[in-house]
Amino acid sequence: MTPDLTLAVPTRGDRSDYLSQCLSSIRNQDVSVRLILVTDDQPTAQRLTDEFPGTEIRVQPGQGAASAIDHVLSSADTPFCAWLGDDDLLVPVSLLESMGRLQKAKAATAVFGRCEVIDADGTVVGTVPTGRWAPAFSRFGRDLIPQPGSVFRTESYRAAGGLDTGLQYAFDLDLFLKLSQAGRLVFSPHVVARFRWHTDSLTASNPAPHAEAREVRRRYLARPIRTTEGLWFPVTDAVSRAIYAVNRRHDARRR
Repeated sequence: MTPDLTLAVPTRGDRSDYLSQCLSSIRNQDVSVRLILVTDDQPTAQRLTDEFPGTEIRVQPGQGAASAIDHVLSSADTPFCAWLGDDDLLVPVSLLESMGRLQKAKAATAVFGRCEVIDADGTVVGTVPTGRWAPAFSRFGRDLIPQPGSVFRTESYRAAGGLDTGLQYAFDLDLFLKLSQAGRLVFSPHVVARFRWHTDSLTASNPAPHAEAREVRRRYLARPIRTTEGLWFPVTDAVSRAIYAVNRRHDARRR
């Protein structure tokens, strides 16, 4: 069967339990996926590809996550592409749901959906606050577009120039903002993925969680808006914190 989607999983190979769960969640999807591990630790990756036949390996030593992902997606030969962190999970039928929405929305460049947050043991501890309003809000406030479970139209990914490999943390936000300039980002109201929060995750290890994202947002602001950032950014940042607080209370009531 010809694959519908190319999916990259960047991994250092040092958390094989998480990676095994990640690959299992991808292989349990109801679509044909070309699955490519990008790693600088081939022995660990090779053991896992024996467990998940058909998984490809590309070795790319020490160039960072953005470079590893872009190395795969920029050369994808499938209509759709995506990536997933080696500690994150897709929910069942995630890709079928997301690809279906992109197929119907011809002018859309990407789709994103709801994302649950899980702890190191896989227990759901919350959700990422998001909605169809997230792309517009993320231009000015905190990034509320979940990357796990998102799917991109491959031609749109390439036309946007792919990932900025010079970024360490906010390369997903940069891509979403570029794609939102070229077309619409479609929102799926369904939970499509689970983001694992643990002390060794890329997000948790960021010493300045919002600094790089703020610099990325400035790239896409018109000059008059950018020059007045000192006036309005404290307001949007306060709104961001309020959204997270309301979302945490909502999650607590649900549990």
